[in-house]
Amino acid sequence: MVDPTGTVRCFTSVDTLKGAEAQLAAQPASSCFLDLYSGANYTGSELDIYATGFWLNLSLYGFANRTVSFVNGPCQSYLAKGVNGGVPWYSNSGPWVAVANMGLYWNYSIQSVYIA
Repeated sequence: MVDPTGTVRCFTSVDTLKGAEAQLAAQPASSCFLDLYSGANYTGSELDIYATGFWLNLSLYGFANRTVSFVNGPCQSYLAKGVNGGVPWYSNSGPWVAVANMGLYWNYSIQSVYIA
């Protein structure tokens, strides 16, 4: 998980991760999130992001060019093929969007994300 300050927090189990996410969700300032998955249908490795207001280069978290599916929370998010928001951007990443498979052109190509 990348917390609201941009700090990486790792967990030994999904249950522990979900517990930490529940604590964040209880804080109004942390309600925005973007969950990235390395497999279709929200499977594989997972990177959950709560950091907002700046471009996050996924290579810093070992997740560049790995995203296949994602779940976006209540805020607008942007997924970019280039570092630091370099274009092109994935077009369907609005609030409460879940994409089970980004498609051939987009799978394994996202290098940076931004949560507004």
